[in-house]
Amino acid sequence: MSSPSVKHKDKLSIVGTLKGHFGALCRDKHGSYVLETLWFHCKDEDKESIAAELLAQEHSLSTNFHCKFVFQNINLLEYKDKANPRKRKAKETKDTLKKKRRT
Repeated sequence: MSSPSVKHKDKLSIVGTLKGHFGALCRDKHGSYVLETLWFHCKDEDKESIAAELLAQEHSLSTNFHCKFVFQNINLLEYKDKANPRKRKAKETKDTLKKKRRT
């Protein structure tokens, strides 16, 4: 995945092939490593589809030892906030208030 000779088309093919299996990969010791490597070498639109699949299974995955580290390493909560517009708006308001206080 990190090799410059691997084309984006091939990376996209890997993401497409693994779609529907990200939860199972996340639960597995070696699969979680594969998932993280894939995450750090794919484009944003691919990350969003992976995040959506993982967030759909968040409740069952959050209790797994390997999943906790994957969620932390890929910063899955950032994508969860993007998916929830109410939380995103609250965060933007909070950030705006912090900036106003500094000035």
